[in-house]
Amino acid sequence: MFASKIYSESSPFQTWEDFIDENNGGDDRLDFRTVSGTLLGSIPLGIQNTKFRTLEFDVDEFGSKSIKFELNSLPSFPLERFTVIRIRVDGIDTFGGYVFKYPRQGSSRNQKLEFQGLGFRERLKKVTIRPTIDKHFYRIQSITKAGLNVEIKLNTDLHPTINPGNVFYIKNALNSRNNGKYTVVSIMGDTLIALRPDGFEQEIAQGTVTILPNQWTNPTTPVSDILKQIVLEYLPQVKGIIASTGGITTSSSVPIGGGIDLEGITIEKAFEFIRNMLGGQWNLVVEPDGRITLNPKSSAIIEKIFSSYDGQIFDFDENLDNIVNIVEVNRKKEKSEDGTTPMTLGALKSNPTSVAKYGPMEGPIDVPAYFTDEVCEALATAEINAKSEPKEEGSAKKGKWKYWKIGTYSIVTEEGYYKEILNEMDSLDGFVFPAEVAASISTAIFITGAGSLKLSFGNSAHEKEVKYSLDKRVSGLKTIYLYIYGNKLGSYLRFGIGKDSFKEYLFPITINQTSNPELIAIPVANLPIDRIKEFGFIFDIPQNGTEVYIDEVAIESYTSLHKTQPLKLVKYKYTPYNKFCELTFGVNSSKQENWLAALNAKIESQSMAMKDR
Repeated sequence: MFASKIYSESSPFQTWEDFIDENNGGDDRLDFRTVSGTLLGSIPLGIQNTKFRTLEFDVDEFGSKSIKFELNSLPSFPLERFTVIRIRVDGIDTFGGYVFKYPRQGSSRNQKLEFQGLGFRERLKKVTIRPTIDKHFYRIQSITKAGLNVEIKLNTDLHPTINPGNVFYIKNALNSRNNGKYTVVSIMGDTLIALRPDGFEQEIAQGTVTILPNQWTNPTTPVSDILKQIVLEYLPQVKGIIASTGGITTSSSVPIGGGIDLEGITIEKAFEFIRNMLGGQWNLVVEPDGRITLNPKSSAIIEKIFSSYDGQIFDFDENLDNIVNIVEVNRKKEKSEDGTTPMTLGALKSNPTSVAKYGPMEGPIDVPAYFTDEVCEALATAEINAKSEPKEEGSAKKGKWKYWKIGTYSIVTEEGYYKEILNEMDSLDGFVFPAEVAASISTAIFITGAGSLKLSFGNSAHEKEVKYSLDKRVSGLKTIYLYIYGNKLGSYLRFGIGKDSFKEYLFPITINQTSNPELIAIPVANLPIDRIKEFGFIFDIPQNGTEVYIDEVAIESYTSLHKTQPLKLVKYKYTPYNKFCELTFGVNSSKQENWLAALNAKIESQSMAMKDR
């Protein structure tokens, strides 16, 4: 059986090693093209006589990342700098990028035929957002005072897309008092008119005007429109990238108040900004063919994966170091003369449930001074949503070689004794309470979930029942766990489970302390039960004024766990005799602090403060 499993994926023996076949799209293969798109040739993957000694490439939630391969011999077509690579797995475009490192002619015969490349998205690191000349960028010829306004004559007529209401900045004017932020009042050919009571006349040509795109300052613009503007205006010249907005789904609007300014940061950082503005709930991807797509993340399960099947053994870790449950967003102004950097509060967000469970864990964020309250709120919300709870990370070193779609998967673990939660006890839904018992959810005393079940009762609750219905199949039931805290000591409570009624198997609970919740472990290895349909509690001669807090009822039994996790990274690895994928689940790849650091560095290097005057 083991041998048949190893050789179950047969490879057809073929004597040819590379080919040109424009219309054959169903095989596992690498296509190589010129930058202009001409097909140079292809190298197949699903054959025994392959040219590849090794092949590795990575794809994550943002698109194609990197590639590295070594050949046994050179193909019949040239592989040179910026040769475009397209990889198909299971007939689906999986990777798109270009060669940036390759063996040069004249090297010794011992040099490896090793090639390295990057996904198209890496080119976005090399493209900086700069204002388009004669559309968003102009040179000042003169500045004239006209009552409360200033008239700014430019080197050419204003672009037709510029209208009253647009925001612009003057930089490097002859008199620095003219520098700053303005709003267009009206336009006359090559002249901008803006309100500026304290403006100064300037008769000579000096200084520049930068007009922000309308999408950056419209307070109700959808975030997707900001992305469309970036794609259409700054990406047409980027080789390998298709400057089309056809794959961009219209998103919700995020109020941006006085606007944002992305000038001077890379397209990669701008994309990270957009992901965070959308709360991390949308996929912004550079596709293998170079298209930019934006779509809401789906919670639908793509596939159920069984651990140990096809050699796919999964490991799981949980990282508690990255928890952030209090976020303070500070607007960072230009350095003052004494060297200090003034700060103003833009937003303060917290997750009270996370704070109650783990204690305060702060994560301050510094942003440029021009970020509005609404933008700061959106950033703080995205950070809280991403980091207020620990994230479990799953991985498989020998995943099946196939096309893996980035998204949500259900992972079924190997069988064993595992702990499973029957009820987090943070909701009253499904419980039945007698009139003698007052029930509520407490967020002050709890261990897991978002709260605990608080029961308040007196001696009238003697022999009264609190019960909860469910339908859980169990095998090899070993232990029942629950956390209990009470304000009175004693054995006035019994817990039970059963197939028809929870009173079938009752266990006395003794409350030994009144300071902290206590973990109660009930051994039930000899219990003849294969299904739990009800659990509950019975009160035995309780005292008046008794309060009990119950949290997380769980069982340990012989079973498989079903874990729902997003696939974040796939490492495809191929040799002539072995092919597999390394899979990483549940990793939060979004690092908004990276682009914020770049943004703040840009602000500090400017020669004038971004401020309203």
